[in-house]
Amino acid sequence: MTMMGTLNEKRDQLLLPIVGIVGMLALWEGVTSGLGVVSEIVLPAPTTVLAEFSDTSDLIIQSTETTLFAGVVGFLIVVVFAPLCAIALTLNDRVEKAFMPLVVGVNSIPRVTVIPLLVFYFGDDIGTGYIIAAWVAFFPMFLNAFEGFSRLNEDHRSLLSMYNASVWQEYRYVRLPNGLPRVFDGMKIAFTLAMIGAVVGEFIMREGGLGHLAMIGMRTANTGLVFASVFVIGIISTVSIFLLYLLQDRLVFWEETNFFTTE
Repeated sequence: MTMMGTLNEKRDQLLLPIVGIVGMLALWEGVTSGLGVVSEIVLPAPTTVLAEFSDTSDLIIQSTETTLFAGVVGFLIVVVFAPLCAIALTLNDRVEKAFMPLVVGVNSIPRVTVIPLLVFYFGDDIGTGYIIAAWVAFFPMFLNAFEGFSRLNEDHRSLLSMYNASVWQEYRYVRLPNGLPRVFDGMKIAFTLAMIGAVVGEFIMREGGLGHLAMIGMRTANTGLVFASVFVIGIISTVSIFLLYLLQDRLVFWEETNFFTTE
């Protein structure tokens, strides 16, 4: 590919998403505020949401700090413990066969149904929000890490056997490098789910946060405030996933993510 072609590809990568977002917002504004097809109580126009954000910016920023902190703490808990649990199950086939059905069974339980129990056991303060965020995000992260660490083909097995590799060497040189791309895939899902868990927890806790703020908006029929809260969560999750892609490109340099490539 020529230099000009590469520059055009990079320009398109930057501009096309912006054009898509601006076009969607313009259509949304026209349907609600311009044509009045949908009531603004049901679907507030982007300008209404922006005005609500401007009027309550201090409250939204304060609530964002609470939700973001809970989501990040839950995410970090998952990033530490989920891969460790995955390694524990891949160390021994018997351990995997003994505990994997339990993991699958627990994973099949709807997360929302467990939240009232967590509140009952741990209270309705911010600490429970960390647990809820971690609980919601744990299993996707664990399953991706487990799948990544389990990927050993016959060539890998033969090589490890030839060198009589120890368990540490097996993970250091084969399983961990093979599993890192899947671990990062799990991290991207886990962060989004951790934020969702933090928000859902705030629906039933007495502490503030974007979830609590959205509930106030619904009770007062202020859908502009609800949409402003949702947009903030969406922006945080999008930026965080983008940063995880950047980190993956740096650490997993031997495998392309197809996110920043221009070919």
